[in-house]
Amino acid sequence: MPQLVNRKVTRVRFSEVDSMGVVWHGNYIWYFEDGRESFGNEYGINYLDFYHENVLIPLVKVNCDFK
Repeated sequence: MPQLVNRKVTRVRFSEVDSMGVVWHGNYIWYFEDGRESFGNEYGINYLDFYHENVLIPLVKVNCDFK
């Protein structure tokens, strides 16, 4: 089975970092969502396609290692 891959480059805005210039961890979910949207755009999958088929794809768990 072919592997579907997408890369999304995101410019971090000043308002998204803490006083040390590091992205505040609460913003990571927004970046994940940007990536999911980018993936869907690349492969022709959007939210309304699922909605019209009565398929829900909620985000139920996020696992992220902070370093």
